[in-house]
Amino acid sequence: MVARGCTTIRSTDRAPDQSAPAAALVWAMPEPLQIERPVRLRPQRLRLPTEVRAVFVRAALAGFAGFSVLGLFAAVAPGLLRQRGVR
Repeated sequence: MVARGCTTIRSTDRAPDQSAPAAALVWAMPEPLQIERPVRLRPQRLRLPTEVRAVFVRAALAGFAGFSVLGLFAAVAPGLLRQRGVR
């Protein structure tokens, strides 16, 4: 029994478990997609359209610089705070 406030819920008060019949029905369903040949998974080559390469390079450099500055400040901040007596 699990007590919740003024009421109690017993395990016999719950609805019967219906997951077994549902699982049997799902198992008996036909496969919706028939694969004729095996699937070959391989990495794709990274490509950018020529129209967006210049914009992408500028954005990538800005993102790299931003994360570099963030990493520098994250590394230096605890020491600066300790010097100033902040706990």
